[in-house]
Amino acid sequence: MIESYEAQVKRVAALRQYERIARAHTAGEASDLDRATARQAALDAGADNNSLHCAVTGFIPERIRISDYPHPVGAIVEGTGGLHTVVDRGGWAFFACCTMHHEQGRANGYYPQLSHGRHLARVKPVDVDSYECPFPNGFFG
Repeated sequence: MIESYEAQVKRVAALRQYERIARAHTAGEASDLDRATARQAALDAGADNNSLHCAVTGFIPERIRISDYPHPVGAIVEGTGGLHTVVDRGGWAFFACCTMHHEQGRANGYYPQLSHGRHLARVKPVDVDSYECPFPNGFFG
């Protein structure tokens, strides 16, 4: 199931609060109870233990809504993972291996993310109309 935008906003806000409290706790400015309360609030908001650990270091990844993504649906972009097509997957930007496999529900790919407003995937649009998908049978083939 894909997380809704509202659920992500709630989870990220709780993780940012946990990040602040955990750093204050490390500096001796917050109690164990403060940290435990913030931790439980983040878990209740949908965070997992891995995201709690990452939040302490300042890494809180968020998916990007397709309406907020700088490249339009159908754009072919290039990054460290090769060429991908930007598609709309449940309202979120998604880098699919190709449009055809996305339409068939068999796309390899990943969601580009932000952390504290910074894009984590470094991609640039390319000036090609099409490319040969590196996964001939899609994700399940």
